[in-house]
Amino acid sequence: MAVWGGMAASPTNELSPPMGSGHFPKDGHQNKSAYFKQTRIWDNANFVDPEADKLVLSATRPDCYGSETAPDDAAPNAIDFFYGGPGQ
Repeated sequence: MAVWGGMAASPTNELSPPMGSGHFPKDGHQNKSAYFKQTRIWDNANFVDPEADKLVLSATRPDCYGSETAPDDAAPNAIDFFYGGPGQ
């Protein structure tokens, strides 16, 4: 299991700042949503490339976090993670 997350915070009397680029994950790769790509997992000994056909991708806050397997022309079994939102 691999878990990841993020947070944007501000003082309680101010609006929270944007997270990532300020765009939601659904905006994807079109130079909008913040993301990291071709994710590999460290298993305390080696880097492991996740096998896309064995993955279950989910997000507890899909409005702020998302994931998808990369297009076929990317590295084998690559997973991209998206994050962000406008704050407030």
